[in-house]
Amino acid sequence: MIIDFIPTFSKYEFCHASTVCCLKDKTLVAYYAGKYEGHRKTGIWLSIKRDGIWSQPTELFNSKNFIGRELPCWNPVLFQDSEKLFIYFKIGKNPAEWSGYYSESIDFGETWLNPKALNKDIVGPVRSMPVKIGNHFISGSSNEMFGGYIHFELSNNGINWKKIIPNIESEIGDCIQPALLKLNEKELIAYARSSSGVLVSTCSNDAGKSWSKVSKTKILNPDSAIEIKSIEDNFHLLAYNKSNIKRSPLMLAYSNDGINWNDIILIIEGDGEYSYPSMSVYQDDVIITFSNNRKFISCVSLNVDELKRKEVLPFAD
Repeated sequence: MIIDFIPTFSKYEFCHASTVCCLKDKTLVAYYAGKYEGHRKTGIWLSIKRDGIWSQPTELFNSKNFIGRELPCWNPVLFQDSEKLFIYFKIGKNPAEWSGYYSESIDFGETWLNPKALNKDIVGPVRSMPVKIGNHFISGSSNEMFGGYIHFELSNNGINWKKIIPNIESEIGDCIQPALLKLNEKELIAYARSSSGVLVSTCSNDAGKSWSKVSKTKILNPDSAIEIKSIEDNFHLLAYNKSNIKRSPLMLAYSNDGINWNDIILIIEGDGEYSYPSMSVYQDDVIITFSNNRKFISCVSLNVDELKRKEVLPFAD
């Protein structure tokens, strides 16, 4: 397994929270970058890989260009639907003051329309891609004011969203940034980071229109973002930090039912932070990007058949 370093804003600057989308002839990775987290000039940047070569990064958006004020941008999320590619991101001094924005591309990320604001009180996909069930999209989102709680947003067009808030009891603690796993055309499971040392989860049996009470799982979590993808009906992947105190190691686990998980690959470990994984599936490959000490965005490519046979090394204990 080879870890690839993606050209980003600058190896001496800050970059974080990548999102990856694999298309037929290229891989797009977006992230936010600047002098430090929350710096007023932090913008949304994009790197593209074609024919095995990463382009030099370009700045897609900064707040001054379209709202006339210098405010930091945060947490981009790429999402491809049919012939349209969306990117969602946030603007605000800090997560408690986020406003949601989006842009669209009809040429697979080569050019982008001017960003527009989402509906009032709608943040948009806060970390992971939405999923599509039937004719509507479901996004995992969260309000990160005064700690934070998860919610979900439903849309028929990717632009106008309706908020749905599950029941979260006080012993759960803060929980944010849910990632969605689609089991079938009615059933979904969402997992979210929390302040309680483990992931929390909630389920929907009606295509995301209502959700069960949020409950703790046994999966360790240091209050850090995760990523989850359904590869096939009975093969799902979870990228997460296997710790309740630090953002290392970064682990990949698999499940046949979306509930019971087994570690399969140790992606990376060591001193420092390896966090905020994003995952995209294209043909026979799974592409995972993550923040490498918030100085680089790193990338690994894994073969689906090898993952299913558990032949990729090194194996986790």
